[in-house]
Amino acid sequence: MWTLSIIGKRRKQRTVPVSGATIGALRAHWNDRGRDFDAPRADGPLVAPQWIPGTRAALDRHDVNAQDVPYTVDALGRLVRMAVQRLSAQTAALADFSADDLVQLANTSAHAFRHTFGTRAVAREMPTDVVQAILGHASLQTTSIYVRAERRRMLEAAARYYDEDEL
Repeated sequence: MWTLSIIGKRRKQRTVPVSGATIGALRAHWNDRGRDFDAPRADGPLVAPQWIPGTRAALDRHDVNAQDVPYTVDALGRLVRMAVQRLSAQTAALADFSADDLVQLANTSAHAFRHTFGTRAVAREMPTDVVQAILGHASLQTTSIYVRAERRRMLEAAARYYDEDEL
C-alpha cells in the first residue's frame, strides 16, 4: 500500500493511503511527462500540466518556460469543471443518465471526489475512525455525515425493494 503525506486544513500534515489504480495513473502521467515515477529520488509535482493552451488567460497564469510546474488547487478545480462541461456537451455519453444524474453531474467539483471517497468507504464498511483520519476531520461528528448518507441510501433502496415486492 502506497501512502502520501499531505498538508490539509489548518496546515496539519497527515498521511493517507493511495490506491494501486491511482499509482498506476500517476506512473502513466509521469511517463507522459518524460519522467520515471519509480526512479530513486524521483522529484517533481505529482500532477502537472502537459501543455499550456496558447490563450492569453492561460499564458498569464503559467510560466511557459518553467518545467514541471504543479497544478494549483484552483487549477485542479477548473480542470474538473472543464471536464464536466465537455462531458455535458456530449449528449450521446449522457443518454443513460437520469435527471438526477444530470443534476449531480452539473454540480460536480473537485471536492466531490472527497465526498465520494467518504461515502464509498463507509458503504464498504471501513471503520469510521479510519475514514475520519484519511479525510482529516478533527471531529468524528463531521465524518458521521457519510454514515447518515449511507443509512439514507440503504433505506431508500429497501423502500424501492418493498414497493416492487407488493406488485
